[in-house]
Amino acid sequence: MFKKPFSFEGRIRRTEYGLSVIIYSFSCFFVLLFTLIFARAGVLLYIPLVIFMLAQGAKRCHDMGNSGWWQLIPFFPIIMLFQKGQTGSNQYGDNPNPPFDDNRKQVAYWLLIGVAMIIVQVLLGGITRLTESGLSITEWKPITGVLPPLTDADWQTEFQKYQHTDQFRFFHQHYTISDFKFIFFWEWFHRVWARLIGVVFLIGFVYFIARKKFDKTMVAPMVFLFLFGALQGAIGWIMVQSGLVPDRYFVGHIELTTHFVAALMLLSFTLWFALSLLPGMQQKFRSKWHSNMLMMMLVVFTLQLIYGGFMAGIKAAQTAPTWPSINGKMIPDHMGADASMFYDATHNPITIHFIHRGIAYLLFVLSLIFFFSTSKISLPTVFKKFRNGFMVLVLLQVTLGIMSLLYATSKTAFIWFAAAHQFVAMLLVMCLVTLIFLTGKSRGNE
Repeated sequence: MFKKPFSFEGRIRRTEYGLSVIIYSFSCFFVLLFTLIFARAGVLLYIPLVIFMLAQGAKRCHDMGNSGWWQLIPFFPIIMLFQKGQTGSNQYGDNPNPPFDDNRKQVAYWLLIGVAMIIVQVLLGGITRLTESGLSITEWKPITGVLPPLTDADWQTEFQKYQHTDQFRFFHQHYTISDFKFIFFWEWFHRVWARLIGVVFLIGFVYFIARKKFDKTMVAPMVFLFLFGALQGAIGWIMVQSGLVPDRYFVGHIELTTHFVAALMLLSFTLWFALSLLPGMQQKFRSKWHSNMLMMMLVVFTLQLIYGGFMAGIKAAQTAPTWPSINGKMIPDHMGADASMFYDATHNPITIHFIHRGIAYLLFVLSLIFFFSTSKISLPTVFKKFRNGFMVLVLLQVTLGIMSLLYATSKTAFIWFAAAHQFVAMLLVMCLVTLIFLTGKSRGNE
């Protein structure tokens, strides 16, 4: 995939086109972020993005036997995401994919749609936390909660419920109904998107069952997927409840981190399931040393994600908005202030801040070791692409982490940088999981 992303010649399949749409969408988001914060000249970055998307769209049209101009027809790109390409060669080139079980591919595409939706959900969760919106809805209504307040009276009723929370009484007393509508939107959108994910998975599940497209190897992962999704919803409500008790102004950082890490576990499992069904992901790289290295990096990265959740939940970034020092020192004051070492490492903001930075440096060093240790080895093409992508993302993540710290006291800029920091963290999770998958065993029947 992505051999000549800016070429208008040749053919690509639905998978590559769908991934191109995702890449284009998120790239546009980052260009918008750059333009709003730094310089309006950033709009020029849209030019290569548009060329990339038009080129990929033209090749997808070719795969269906049409001219590239067809992508300009309103709503036709939606058809391009789902319609099969022509089998064999056509006037635009050879078949881009070797023969493969079509049922498996369709299930994989459905799972990848779920992966994209989970990414959006986690990003919405981050924005909800950063805008302090998580306690704006004080009740759990799985069915009727889909609709937001529709009248002024309904809005006043919801606002009055929020006014009974300690968060409003001690932090947001100045909020007007307009301010409340803003934070309500993010929490409502986060909850509705979670329901939409469930609907997409349920519809796909029923469709594939009815069309007999599942084989016996898919049953157990599907059951686990649904149970894990339901558990994640329950964890989310427990998290909200943790902030609605007396003398709590925000959701608990332990509960927030549990919700965050569980979401990433769900994302990783769904991605792994999809990868196992995709034909282009079955060429594996055999190296026990590098496989162990990747697993060690995953353990370190998981710990880093946990402390990232602590950082967000306890607002630890604001305790030291400096870099490379921590408030002028490499080892900050007030660490170890609590009697228990474990309690200090999980509840003291400055200690959490110090540990999060330390793990980041360790992960950066491990990433460099992994990258350079594979630089002179003959690698499968797919593995090499993800290896390179992982290193680029690590560098980007370090930059975003530093910018998040430096702008921690600027509310608007911090929200943008922190949200981008969380988004890239998800991409790193996916890239690392894919690299681990590519060092595993190949399916015997593929």
